[in-house]
Amino acid sequence: IIGAVSNNSIGTVGIAQVSIVPLNWNDFVGGLDYANNNDISIINASFYFTTTVNGVTVPAGPSTAQYNAINNYKGLLICSAGNDGNNTDGSPQYPACYDLPNVLSVASTDSSDALASSSNYGTTSVDLAAPGVGILSTIPGNTYGNMSGTSMAAPHVTGVAALIKSYCPTLNASQIKHIILSSVDRPSALNGKVLTRGRLNAQRAMEYARDYGEWMTDQMVSGDFNGDGKDDIAAFIDMNNGATQIYMWPSTGGSFSGVE
Repeated sequence: IIGAVSNNSIGTVGIAQVSIVPLNWNDFVGGLDYANNNDISIINASFYFTTTVNGVTVPAGPSTAQYNAINNYKGLLICSAGNDGNNTDGSPQYPACYDLPNVLSVASTDSSDALASSSNYGTTSVDLAAPGVGILSTIPGNTYGNMSGTSMAAPHVTGVAALIKSYCPTLNASQIKHIILSSVDRPSALNGKVLTRGRLNAQRAMEYARDYGEWMTDQMVSGDFNGDGKDDIAAFIDMNNGATQIYMWPSTGGSFSGVE
């Protein structure tokens, strides 16, 4: 999904041309350290941590070590939201639900832009949705098959993040996240389901990245401009008439502009 070779008439076509490095999620903290030390700027995390309670496997709670490792990671961690059909605002799964500026949580949608029946959701814990039903991909046995789940949705977002990074390598994790969240399509079926109310739009994300690339100067600042407790990003552009055009990308996605 992320990086399958294109134009070879074999199997599927990946979203981006990338180098893929496998990381051992059983050593999650060590994997993030390795990524930091080797300039791996985007990680796809299509899994969640579990534990056993009275012989039953359940989602594991938060971990200080995991939180600190993600917080120290310089890149973007893109996570599958999970496939239990739960509202993770109240029943969180990790690492997707760590509330950090470099974490993206991805739900799954079907071909009609509706939330997949099995997909987790949450207006504060899940950022956006992406296609995740009946996705053709590689499967064990050196072959291909259709699969469904948020583990199919997250790699779509990861692939777009890689496209953005390749187009403008100077963008950091927070800026790439803002571009992706600000450029979503908003089908009505996702209202009340995810933070942005939106589904990934690769073309629009690249258009936003182009604008970001033009504005990558000291005129860009970050901070909590709308009072939601999360970092937003703003660009201040000097106009020819002496006014300043202000473009702002809220943490919840979308954008707006004004002149002062």
